[in-house]
Parts: sequence; C-alpha cells; structure tokens
Amino acid sequence: MKTGAFENHTNKNHKHPHFSSLVYLAHVDGSLDSEEEKMLLDFAKRIRISKEDYINMMANPMQYPITRVSNSEARLRCIFDMFKVVFADYDFDNRERRFVYKYALQLGFSKTNVRKVVNRSIAMFSSKFDFEDYANFIRR
Repeated sequence: MKTGAFENHTNKNHKHPHFSSLVYLAHVDGSLDSEEEKMLLDFAKRIRISKEDYINMMANPMQYPITRVSNSEARLRCIFDMFKVVFADYDFDNRERRFVYKYALQLGFSKTNVRKVVNRSIAMFSSKFDFEDYANFIRR
C-alpha cells in the first residue's frame, strides 16, 4: 500500500481536519452505510486517529476547521481520500459535489484548478473517462 500524505503525520492540526471533513462528507447524504463506515474506520487507523478522537469526530465532524495545504501532492492526496469516501456508497449527489468543491478551495486549490481537479476525479471514480484520459493515465 502506498503511503499517503497524512499516514506518517503526527500533527493533529493537519490530519484531524482532513479526517473530520471526510466524516462530514460521508454524512452529507444522510446516514452512513456500512461501506462508508468501514472506509472511515480503516482510514482513521491508517492515519493513527485515536479511538476517542474517532468517536468524537464521528459525532461532530466539523469541530476541526479545514487547513490550507501548501504541498500540491498532499492536496491531491486529500482530494483522493475524499473521493474514496464519496464513492464508497456508489452515489454522488449535488450536495457532495458542492462540499467537495468548497473543500478543495479550502485546501488551497485555485478556483481555476478546482473545477478541473474535481471534474476529472469524478470522471475517474465514476469510470466515466474517455480514451484520452485513460491513455494519459496508463502512460504516466
């Protein structure tokens, strides 16, 4: 398994807001389904969120404000993690789309870049990408 941007990070100032945002987004479309809950629990373990913090964040996910991320790879990792949670229930609605856009802006993506990153991510995660995207992805 490839190491993520937050896996080895011990600073609560970065990993807690990221995880809380994932929890919030999982709740946006109503209650958590078993796939979303499993993914969140696995992710919490991977980035070493304590059991107590996990329980608190599941109950109140917006207790940690989202922090701007200066490293572009770390921002992409955050968005990637977000889309894994979003697509865990195989449904992506307009509320989730709006939240992901806002989340990406708060992470530090430019307004111009947000649309491209989010739309391409949606296409990839929903398997709605064209041959050119597929070929570019494979060639990397």
